[in-house]
Order: sequence, then C-alpha cells, then structure tokens
Amino acid sequence: MNLVVRSDAMSRNGEGQRHRDMDTRVDDYIAGLPEWQQDICREVRRLVHEADPDVEETIKFTNRPYFVLDGNVCALLGTKDHVNVMLYDKAAVPDPHNIITSGHGNKTARMISVYRDQPLHAPALVEMFRQIIANNRSRRSFELVGSLLTHGGRDLHRRCVQPQPGTGRLGRRAALRRAREGHVRR
Repeated sequence: MNLVVRSDAMSRNGEGQRHRDMDTRVDDYIAGLPEWQQDICREVRRLVHEADPDVEETIKFTNRPYFVLDGNVCALLGTKDHVNVMLYDKAAVPDPHNIITSGHGNKTARMISVYRDQPLHAPALVEMFRQIIANNRSRRSFELVGSLLTHGGRDLHRRCVQPQPGTGRLGRRAALRRAREGHVRR
C-alpha cells in the first residue's frame, strides 16, 4: 500500500517563497544520495511544485519518490553516475528542447538522465510538468464520467442516453461524448 502524505499547512523557505510541507520520506531518500545528486533532486522537486502547488509527494516501490496529481507526474531515481527523472506522460507531451534522453517509444513514461554538472532546462521541465498534470486532469475527469455511465451512475446514465424525440437511440460512444461536453438532460 502506498501512502500519500499531504499537508495543506504552508511554510516559508529561506528565500521567503511559500511551499507546501513536503513528505519526510522523500527528504530521507534525497539525503541518502551524494551531494550533487541531492542538488538535482531538490531542484526537480522545486520545479514540480512550481508547476502546480497541489502536487503530492509519496514513496512507491519501497523507496522511490513519486510526485502525483490525478495520476503520476514524475519520479526520481538516483543511480551511480546520474539522476533519472521519469516523466509519466504517456508519450503525449512535446519535447521541443530535446531534454528527454530515453524512452521515446515508451507508451507509459519517458526519462531525463541528469549527470553531474549538467544544468537542468528548468523552463522546459516546468512546462512539461504542467502539460502532464493537465493531461492527467482531463483523463481523470473523462474516466469519472465513464465510470458514472457504466458503474452505478444510473440516473446520470439515463439522462445522457435518452434520445431526443425523433432522433433515434444514442450509442455508448455518443452518450460519453455528450456527457463529456456537458450535454446532460435534466
């Protein structure tokens, strides 16, 4: 079982910027890395929270930091000579700055490998995080509508699939499209 730790309490860091309290297990993971990898992980952590302050932190697979919001956004993995930043974008987010280093054909996640003394392209990474979050939110809202239509949202289902007089019967695909577009009969 994965535990998501989230606190709505806000605090100020040393630079006077506001940020959410962060998961101490992620702090522990980062603290166990070499200093140069700690710097990279802290910067990625800062950037993902800059992309959306509602991003939650958790640990999955025993000790790997994940950042989630309506689905996985990214994960960190320190290796011997670099830090991997896994982007869970379903290969849908454009990479105009060519910062993705592997997983180009992967349908689940792609990866950015950051080596010692290699700068992060922060604006491009924040933009990618924002796009992943937007995709997660839109996918999540579509899944909720589909779930309501197929698993117990009977009243909503009836209102969505009842045909207008003289138009014939609506299929499931048309009902989903109408629900997604907000065409729910009252």
